[in-house]
Amino acid sequence: MNTFFRLSMTCALVLTLAACVSNKGGYNATRSENATLHTHSQDFTGWYTSSDTSNEALVLHCLSNTVCELQMVSVADGKASSDVMKYHEASTLEDIGQVEYAYEYARDHRNHPSASSEEKELLKALEPLFQQTNVAFNHCIDLDPNLPKYMVACKLTSSPRAEPTVIFFGTQLTDNCGIFCRFTLLPLHEFKKKPENHSVN
Repeated sequence: MNTFFRLSMTCALVLTLAACVSNKGGYNATRSENATLHTHSQDFTGWYTSSDTSNEALVLHCLSNTVCELQMVSVADGKASSDVMKYHEASTLEDIGQVEYAYEYARDHRNHPSASSEEKELLKALEPLFQQTNVAFNHCIDLDPNLPKYMVACKLTSSPRAEPTVIFFGTQLTDNCGIFCRFTLLPLHEFKKKPENHSVN
C-alpha cells in the first residue's frame, strides 16, 4: 500500500490511497445530469471517514466549523494505531480558486492513461461527484490558517450520496501536475456515530 502524499512542517500525517475505496475496478466516466442529489447542511459538525472497511482510513471529526481533528487510522493484526492532528482555529476559506482548479483538473484528467493504480482507486471514489454537472465549493474551511490553503475541507451541500460528503484537499509536495494538481483530493462521508476502531475523543 503506497502513500499518495505526506504533509510535513512541524508534524506529518501520512494518507493512503487504498483507504479511499473498498471496491476496486473500473468506473463510468460519463457525466450525468439526471443523478438524484441530496441536500445537506453546511455545518461541518460530525464524523467523516474515507472508509470503514480498509486497513487504513482518514477520519475528520469536527466539533464545530472551527474545531476539528484529522486522524489517520491503521489496523494491523487486529490492532489500531493512529496519528492525530488537532485544529482549534479553522477558518472559512474565502478564496476557493485553487480548490476549484484542483477539482476541475482532476475531473478533466481522470481518464489519462498515466494514472497509477492508487490514483485510479481515488478517482473511482470521486467519480460520482465528477458526474454531477455542478459541484459548488461554497462551504470550505482552512484547517490551519497558519499554513494558508495547506489542508482544506469542503462540505458539499448537494451530493449524490444520502450521507453528507466532505472533500479533503491535501497539498502536494511537488510542483508537477499529473492526475492531480496543487491538491490531492479525498472524499469523506459522514458517520452518524463514532466509527469503530477510531480513537479520536
